[in-house]
Amino acid sequence: MKKPQNLLFRKESSEYLRCSTRTIDRLRREGELKWFKLKGRIVIRKESLEAYIRKSEQAAKTA
Repeated sequence: MKKPQNLLFRKESSEYLRCSTRTIDRLRREGELKWFKLKGRIVIRKESLEAYIRKSEQAAKTA
């Protein structure tokens, strides 16, 4: 299945954030990442991952 570069599957998303797929699942459940299903597979936009990183950086600065 060919997909645009800005769309990442669950495993690719975990590699991008350098975390486990379980962490990706938790972030999805908690509403931290926007996602959708494409042909039965979980897909996360790269922009959503980058937004999560920015949010985490801001939280670390205020802590």
